[in-house]
Amino acid sequence: MRKIKRIIGGLLLVVLSLVPGFAYTQEIVVIVNSSNGKDNLSKAELREIFMGKTAFWDSNLKIVPINQTEEKIVSKFINTIIGLPPEVYKNYWVKKLFQEGVMPPGQKGTSQEVISAISGNTGGIGYLLKS
Repeated sequence: MRKIKRIIGGLLLVVLSLVPGFAYTQEIVVIVNSSNGKDNLSKAELREIFMGKTAFWDSNLKIVPINQTEEKIVSKFINTIIGLPPEVYKNYWVKKLFQEGVMPPGQKGTSQEVISAISGNTGGIGYLLKS
């Protein structure tokens, strides 16, 4: 348990504000693996990462983005950060996969799975609800 608290403490990166009028009232927290050296990302940088336009960290380490599978969390992140409706985002990735061969971000079902995936991969980045 102590190790998990240290990992979570080292992973927290950015807390994003609520979108006015959005039905889900909790904040989204973006997390990265603490050993990759990144401690601040702009909304534009996050958008580039989750749209597959930026593939490497400054250290040339491959970025491994992780999406949640829970629709409310994904929708909030996609609407807030990417600035697209979730269906348009999904269609974007289908097109990108077939035209460019670029794989979409991986997916994990729970916040604990996201934390585990990111703590186990130095290039990992994901998001979850602030608790």
